[in-house]
Amino acid sequence: GALSASASLTICNVLVNEMDIAAAKSLVHAVRGKNISLCGIQPDQNEADFSRKNLKPADAILLASD
Repeated sequence: GALSASASLTICNVLVNEMDIAAAKSLVHAVRGKNISLCGIQPDQNEADFSRKNLKPADAILLASD
């Protein structure tokens, strides 16, 4: 199915959800240009600690989109 993003959604955290790389890329594509954080990062946030989160390659794709 097609993914769409709500205009009211600005921040969510979908890290460590065991999604594969294709799913992560689809999600990033769906929110591209919409200023939506997929990793729970606030717009004015300067740093984030993702140590000990056991992040996988799909998580890296999500982080790169933020």
